[in-house]
Amino acid sequence: MDTYLKSRKELIASERALRSGADRVSASNELERQADAIVRKIRAQEAKTIWHVEHKEYNNILKGMYLTKPLGVPARASLR
Repeated sequence: MDTYLKSRKELIASERALRSGADRVSASNELERQADAIVRKIRAQEAKTIWHVEHKEYNNILKGMYLTKPLGVPARASLR
């Protein structure tokens, strides 16, 4: 199991190194890393409580969408 966990950690680290902004993350200071950890926790909680839960009062909740009722789309829109 230790071998698996070590390999997994190395794989995750190598994948993160390929992401855009990886150089900025590696150069971050302790305060910035703490802020990043807080934001990641908030996003994980949001994913569990908002995006992966059925909301009967809202239609079609998508990531990044505010929790407001849809206003509707006009049946026909003119591009003129």
